[in-house]
Amino acid sequence: GITEEVFCSSPDQVLVVHLKSDKPSGLDFTLKLDRPSDQGIVTHKTAAIGNRLVMNGQVTQRQGVMGSKPVPDMPGVKFSAVCRVLGDAQLDANEEESVVSSGSDVVLLLTAATSFSNIDPEKLNPTIMKSDASRESLVALRTRHIEDYQKLFARCDLDFGGHDANSRPTEE
Repeated sequence: GITEEVFCSSPDQVLVVHLKSDKPSGLDFTLKLDRPSDQGIVTHKTAAIGNRLVMNGQVTQRQGVMGSKPVPDMPGVKFSAVCRVLGDAQLDANEEESVVSSGSDVVLLLTAATSFSNIDPEKLNPTIMKSDASRESLVALRTRHIEDYQKLFARCDLDFGGHDANSRPTEE
């Protein structure tokens, strides 16, 4: 069978997908980054570059309304996403997708940025594509994620009291 582990690490700003097959060469899949078109108009470009899949674009709203007045074309935030493929699989990249084959242990690292904070996300691409997360072991990424998460999760306790009620049936 195939096991999956997925977590989103705030410290490393990366979504991690770990796929593992109990059979040698048991992982074969096609990886693609995509988004819906806007009124039939494609608002992004995708490219496969080595072990990375890159998608850049801009969210738009065609035939929108602002202040009760029609707006034919309303541009929104620019975005960039990069998915890096690591592991023991063979990787065959074509123009818009990556074919992953004959793998037994694969890690996908997905990072993204937008222009919401007045940043040009495409300028972040070199940073995203060379993300330190790809140099870290899966164990280090997971450990950092759990340590960060526990700071939030373990910061309070909730106790409803009445522990003697634990021994009574629920209908009482």
